[in-house]
Parts: sequence; structure tokens; C-alpha cells
Amino acid sequence: MRLMNVGKALLVGFTGAVLLCSSSSTGADGLTVGLLLNTERAFDGYTLFTPIGEGNAYLIDNAGRVVHSWDKGTGGNLTPYLLEDGSVIRVNQGITQHAWDGSLVWNFDYTFLGHHDIEVLPNGNVLLLAFEYKTAAEAIAEGRDPGALNTGSLVSEKIVEVRQTGLTSGEIVWEWRVWDHLIQDFDPTKDNYAVVGDHPELIDINFGETNINDDDSDWLHANSVDYNPELDQIVVSVRQFSELWIIDHSTTTDEAASHSGGTSGMGGDILYRWGNPQAYRAGEVGDRKLFLQHDAQWITRGLPGEGNLLVFNNGFNRPDGTYSSVDEIAPPIDGSGNYALSDGEEYGPGEATWTYANPGEFFSIFISGVGRLPNGNTLITSGGRGTIFEVTPDGETVWKYVNPIVEAGPLTQGDPIPKNAIGFSGNDVYRAYRYAPDYPGLAGRDLTPGGPLEIRLDSDDDGLFDHEETKIYDTDPFTADTDLDGLSDGDEVRVYASDPLLADTDLDGLSDGDEVLIYGSDPLRVDTDLDGLPDGDEVLIYGSDPLRVDTDLDGLSDGDEVLIYGSDPSLADTDGDGFSDGAEVFIYGTDPLRAERLGDRLGDVNCDGDVNSIDAALVLQLTAGVLAFLFCGDFGDVDGDGNVTSIDAAIILQFTAGLIEPLPP
Repeated sequence: MRLMNVGKALLVGFTGAVLLCSSSSTGADGLTVGLLLNTERAFDGYTLFTPIGEGNAYLIDNAGRVVHSWDKGTGGNLTPYLLEDGSVIRVNQGITQHAWDGSLVWNFDYTFLGHHDIEVLPNGNVLLLAFEYKTAAEAIAEGRDPGALNTGSLVSEKIVEVRQTGLTSGEIVWEWRVWDHLIQDFDPTKDNYAVVGDHPELIDINFGETNINDDDSDWLHANSVDYNPELDQIVVSVRQFSELWIIDHSTTTDEAASHSGGTSGMGGDILYRWGNPQAYRAGEVGDRKLFLQHDAQWITRGLPGEGNLLVFNNGFNRPDGTYSSVDEIAPPIDGSGNYALSDGEEYGPGEATWTYANPGEFFSIFISGVGRLPNGNTLITSGGRGTIFEVTPDGETVWKYVNPIVEAGPLTQGDPIPKNAIGFSGNDVYRAYRYAPDYPGLAGRDLTPGGPLEIRLDSDDDGLFDHEETKIYDTDPFTADTDLDGLSDGDEVRVYASDPLLADTDLDGLSDGDEVLIYGSDPLRVDTDLDGLPDGDEVLIYGSDPLRVDTDLDGLSDGDEVLIYGSDPSLADTDGDGFSDGAEVFIYGTDPLRAERLGDRLGDVNCDGDVNSIDAALVLQLTAGVLAFLFCGDFGDVDGDGNVTSIDAAIILQFTAGLIEPLPP
């Protein structure tokens, strides 16, 4: 049982005519590789994967940045697992383990036999899938149809449990072999001849789909192994049967080769199988559920769906269309670890408990994997497209990453993904795993993020990657300021959100650069200070401040001065009559464009609208100290000397007597 993992498989064979694996991977922003999506609903952690074309193991954070890596070394390019001591263990025709610092911990050589997958047991031993090669004569002796031996041999499967005994050595302490559990109804002269449908616990040596190029030697093609410590059982994915099998691990090796013994009392016979009841003559074509699947596993205790089985169903030749799915099933198991089955019937359940599929968008004909995360989401590896993504229980994609490493090295962001030598996407990935930040193997480790794996070019150093300039913004990747407005394309996009192709984004008469660098105005708003005047008019026509509503602080907004009163927004007293434009408009009701003359309001110190002898008397009382102030005392200085005196009173009296004409102050 695996913690927070995804993926399992191997590129050893695939059936019939091949369709290129599909899964939409180009982001709406023109990204082709690396991180395409990261939302708050994604499970926070570190994702471990190995690009097939290169072989190094990479640990990335949810932002797609590398926090650690392990060189391929002797580890091969297959499945990496991060152990609780911080080491990485992989399968490479055997077992290899490297510490966090890359130093070799163990290299068990099982050349030409080990393949696809391993599983670390609680006691530290390791289960390893292994080939067992059989000659045509050996296969025929077990009832294989000679017409189904076009390569002259047969590749069977076994599972070995290995205990480390030294840096480069190990001891096989337990073994289970398919060859010990065969049945057939082709050759009645053989000891294992029987009615296949009466023995669902046995394996029909004449079943299984042929592989590519009609190679029928790889009739099983196991591609994943998982262990359940509570049940002491093993589940193995058998691709060419389109089944998953569960067997008893509590047996001895001798019992595993027999039909009795162990907790189940069935020795090494199959305890449970699911996916294709045709394999044991309990169903028809329409009863098939799995189609060349990968990565069968139990959902770990403590995770949503615990105890259920999860599998990546590749979906090739699915009757309702070729598409992949992730299927969760609840096996019919009792408290003793036994699986319910009625005679002649297929193993349940009849349907998956939960399924994720996206026909037309999500398909990988080979490899691939899956894993349940602690938040209930599911991490999926669409291996044939090198795409790792996370979905919620309702099927929403909340995180997506496309492997940017191909055999030739890292790709440049924005470039298309090349095909590999056999015509598939060159960035394929076996499987991926997500580890929580508190996973013991990460404790005390330096997880400082570095850069992304993909190459990101910025030829003109403007802050935008070349692929963004050419595919998203249509800017010139070799000119830092495409629209020549004084701001770099990167600053326009990432800082100011202005248009890097338009010198004056808001069309206010000022270039974006002048607004930002000289005037401090907003390049996205025509009227930054909301005074009613465009920023460009304020700067270029009226001389007012585009950041101040009332540039001259006269009590009138710049817009009102220009558009309503016709006064100067940069001059507090447009007519020079000693009264601010705002005071003339809001207090005195006078014209801010016309200097006051004696007789207009000048001399009207009691604000009654008339200039007469009463005003003169009031001025005299003020100058004599009888009055402390006048309500409209500003109009008392009729001679404009800055003081209200008896001389002003005399001028008012002369005016009322008709001895002088109205004069300006």
C-alpha cells in the first residue's frame, strides 16, 4: 500500500494498432511544458517522477520548481519511490537504492529478470516483479497451444521477496510463480487439463492478448505490484489479461507453489481477480471492465476510500471508445480476508465505486499510474503524454504538470514536444508520487526551491519569456520595449497591466512610460484623479496636476474650472481680484473670471447686495474698534491697499454720492 503515490507501468509491449496517447496539455497561456495549473484545491506537497527518456529522478514542489534530484546512476529510468529515510529506491532489472545525497545504498542485480515494479515491505524486504523464461517445449508440456508460440518461447511471471545482505547482494526469502498455478482445456493429455470455468483460482495458459507485432510470448505482462500489510496480501496488475490478481503472502515459498497453506488455506492460488471475467470463463466481452490497465493498488489506510482498490484503466479497445479512466473498486471481502464468489459467476463488484474519465482528452495506451491523496483528490499520471495532474472527487483538475525532459534534455518553454523513436510523445513518464511536507523522508532536508526543469528564454531581458512574447502577447522577443513607450514589455504585463503593444494604453494623451515614470499617473485610467480632465489634457494643455483633483487648491476641481467656470485650474485667483475662484463661486457668487469693481460687490461689507452709506458707517465703526468684524469684511478694502481703513469708508461715501465712478480694487 502506497502513501500519496501515482503511476505504475512499463513500456515493454502494447497491443495491436497504436493510437498516439492523448491528453490536452497546452495551457491557455501558451505554455507547453512544466507547470500548467496550480490552484488552492491542490494537495500541497512534493511530486517525485522520472522522465523515461533521461532517467534522473526529480522532486518538485507544487509550483513546478526542483527541490532535489537524483542522477540516474544504476537506478534506471523506471519507478522511483522516496523512502522514510530520505533515500530513493528504483527497479532496474533488479533493485537499486540511493541515499538523499546520491550515494549508493544497495544494488541488487537480477539481470534480465527484474522489471516494471517493486514494493518495499514493512520489514524492509522488497517485492520484485521478475520474468521467468520458458522454452516452447516447457510451455507445450503445460498445455500451451503450439500455434500460440510464434516466437518459440513464453515469458512467464514471478514475484520474489528480496532481503538485503550487502551493498551489492541480496537473498530471495520468498517466491511466487505463475507457472505453479496453471490450468488449460486445450490438451487433455496434460495433468493440468480441466474445466477452466470451474477453477477461477488458476491461470489459463492459453489466455491473454498478443502483444505488438503479434508477439504472443509476453502473454501476461505484469506491470505493478502492491502489498496490504493488514491482509498480508499482494495485488498484481496483469496487463495482457486485463485483470488484477490478489494472492496470499502469508505462505511459505513451498506453500506459494501449492494450492494449500497460508492464512487463506489456498496456498499461491488466486484469491481474487477482477477486470476481465473471460479469463476464467465467467463472462462475455461486454462483462470486461479493464483494458490493458496499470498500477493496481490498495488505497492506504487513513486516506479517503481506504481499503478499496485503485487502478489506471488505459482503455485501449474499450467498446464505447478508446479513452483512459481511473477506477476505484470495493472488493467483496469479509473480515477474514476472504472474497465472495458464487459458482460460475464473476467476481464483484459489477461497477466501480468512483471513476474519472475525460473521453477525447484523456488517453494513454501504455504505462501510467494513479494515487489517492490525503485531501481526497487523486493524482494521475497520463504516462504516454508525460502529463501529471490532480483531480478532485467531482473531476475538477486542480493541478497539472507536463514533463519537460526528453532524451535530448530539457525542452524550451513554448516549444512543441517531439516524438520519440517509436512515435510516442518524447516526454513520457512511468508514474509520479506526491509526498506531504511532513513525510518522514523529507524531515530536515533542504527543500529550497530552484528553478523549473524547462528552459525559459528571455532574449531581450524584458521580463517576459520568448514563448510568452510570441505566443501570448505578440510582442517582439528581441525588443525590450515593443511599443517604445518607455516601459519594458515585462513591466507592462506583470507590473502595470498596460498593453505592451500600445504606447498609450488608456488613450489619455500620455504615453504609458510618461505616466509611470514622470507623472505617476495610472496608465490604465484616462483620468487618474477623477477630476473630470484626462491626464494628458491636465499635463499638456492646462498645466494642472493629474494626481490632484484641485491643483491650485482654490476650492474648485480642475475639471469644474475648465469645463464649467472657465477658470484656470493652475491659478487660485484667475481674475486677480484677491478672491480665490472657489470663494467667488461658493461664497460670494461672483465671477472668477472678472475682477470685482466698486459697486459690484466691492464695498458691500454687510452683504445686503447694495453699496451705500451704511457700508461706509460700518467700515468707520470697524476702524474705530466699535465692531470686531464685518460679515463681508473682505469687500471693505476698496482701495486695494490690503487694509480696511477710514479712507475706504470715504471712497464708499463718494461712490454713493455719485462723485466717483466704479473702480477696480
